Amino acid sequence: FNNLYATFPTVSNIEIKRIFPNQLRIEFDEYDAWGVLCRSAPEECFWIDRAGVAFERAPEFTGTVVPKVRDEREEEFTLGERRLSPELMRLITFFNERAFTDNYLQSVEFSIDKKDATLHVRTREGWEILLFENLDPEESYKNLRITLENQVKTEARARELEYIDLRFGSKIFYKFKEAEAL
Repeated sequence: FNNLYATFPTVSNIEIKRIFPNQLRIEFDEYDAWGVLCRSAPEECFWIDRAGVAFERAPEFTGTVVPKVRDEREEEFTLGERRLSPELMRLITFFNERAFTDNYLQSVEFSIDKKDATLHVRTREGWEILLFENLDPEESYKNLRITLENQVKTEARARELEYIDLRFGSKIFYKFKEAEAL
């Protein structure tokens, strides 16, 4: 079977049944491409499904046609194995879905830091949301909205944000960009 998986990387499961006297039934499932997972060393990208399984090489591209996750962790993996945990995929899909309806959020890219596996959600405005994979997406989003509405308050002020750190539950930290010297 390993040769079949290598030849047909989009196949996730194969079942072969012998039907007497002279028939063979082959059934298979295919991965559904949900997004792209890229890593830096060396630069390569893979299609991933909603479960976080990397299954086939993908082209490097820009834009928001499909969610893009940049993984800076330097762990080896093989195609057909889960690369992103269910908790991490839950956070990524949650914030990706909010990007279509939330003007403040509008995420462009997700990245996973190699030091502590922090998930960085980069917005179109250029600021980031920092999350740990064990966080509840709904609670994190609620904390984000409260911070934006009560502390940041305006879209002009949001453009000055560098990040909002939601990694520590109800303790929320944020930082504005340094004013550029004239």
